[in-house]
Amino acid sequence: MKHHIYLEYSKQSDVFTRLDLIKKHQFDGIFIKIDENDKNEQIVNYARTIGLDVEAMHLAVTNCNHLWIDDELGNDYVNGVIAGVEQASKLDIPIVVMHISSGNNPPAINPIALERVEKILSICEKNNVYLALENLRRLDYLDYIYGNINHPYLKFCFDSGHANAFTKNIESFDFAKYQDKLVCIHLSDNHGDYDEHLIPTHGNINWLNIIKKFKKIGFFGPLTLEAVTKENSFDEELYLQEAKKALLYLESLYQEG
Repeated sequence: MKHHIYLEYSKQSDVFTRLDLIKKHQFDGIFIKIDENDKNEQIVNYARTIGLDVEAMHLAVTNCNHLWIDDELGNDYVNGVIAGVEQASKLDIPIVVMHISSGNNPPAINPIALERVEKILSICEKNNVYLALENLRRLDYLDYIYGNINHPYLKFCFDSGHANAFTKNIESFDFAKYQDKLVCIHLSDNHGDYDEHLIPTHGNINWLNIIKKFKKIGFFGPLTLEAVTKENSFDEELYLQEAKKALLYLESLYQEG
């Protein structure tokens, strides 16, 4: 199985040193975030030069609740998503990850978001980029979009940290509902209180249960880590060793199940 890691796990080192360390510790690829200063082209080119895949690009999340509001911030958010899709296409990145709500009380569900997501999907289809929506605090918003839009470029990204800390349904998460749309996963651990972005096995998630569910729906990777260290100074190589060890452990659980 392929092992990927979020490029922004730390900002202690410069980005190209980070890429070298990721390769050194035998990861297969990365996912990145959108960059408004056109630095991603250099990052992606260098990553591919040293043999790393670039799995996906996470879009900006600021003002995502305005997707549901007919105002300029909503229009700006949609335009930012579209710019991200076009940036991903230019860089030959096949997936963008999008948030459609924030917090426990987003604006009311309404057709404005449907119209906007359909507009975004038309750009995705034109640019051959999949739009993966992430599970957040309110799964009913996610299900509203999926229930009303049937589009080959509309996909799903499962985030384990969100399921454990936000919706607190990681043990009962209905993967079967989303299995035909699942194209990527973001793996991190926490203790159920907030989204700590810990390396798997450093929190309280039952990883054997998660892996069994992945196997049941036929998901076999990549295993993509979205751990982020909050420390300003740490041994980066030891951190990556621990991260790689965790993904090897999760891969071993596939054999046990």
